[in-house]
Amino acid sequence: MKLEKLSATERLKLLKLLGLFVLLGAFLMLALLPLVSAGPLPIWTPWFVLSAGAIVWFVIELFVEKPTGTRLKKALVVAIFLVVFDFIFENSGTIFNLWYSSNSLVPVCMPIESIHPACVPIEVMLVILFGGAAWALYVPQDFKLTYSVLDLLLIATFGAIGEYILIQFGLMHYLQWWTSLYAFLSYVATWILLHLVKYRIVG
Repeated sequence: MKLEKLSATERLKLLKLLGLFVLLGAFLMLALLPLVSAGPLPIWTPWFVLSAGAIVWFVIELFVEKPTGTRLKKALVVAIFLVVFDFIFENSGTIFNLWYSSNSLVPVCMPIESIHPACVPIEVMLVILFGGAAWALYVPQDFKLTYSVLDLLLIATFGAIGEYILIQFGLMHYLQWWTSLYAFLSYVATWILLHLVKYRIVG
């Protein structure tokens, strides 16, 4: 495999996603964090904002891509896989006392004994479901190495930054030796797996 040249449309799509992540991160840190820290807004507000953002991205991709029924079903299969994988991965980290999430309106928990509740916020599951489906529509229908490498780096970088922002809100907590670097690497590994599911299994 070799790196291919991206078309103008593909470059624009990557730049749009970059812009979306930058705007969302800036809004959370500059506008929302002071309001939540000072008390006017409840601590779970960022969870709601992230869920709403993922739904908006999904609606945008539906409007832009106008997928066929078959393509939309495949996108949802990818998203459901990601939801199940993330639920297992998130709870594994909590069980091994590496991280945990808190202050969800509706935590979805596993009946397993651990130092911290083995729960995934329902808001995270909504982000993954709608964001995963949006992602499956946004990437090229046929595998393109250059695009996938840039997409993977973009998602992993802003995934790790997003978790850092959630830590500032007191919604996510790193424990022991887990750091943002390991979060970045876990996003890289997850997105490699997701590309395999998208292009090799689901098609």
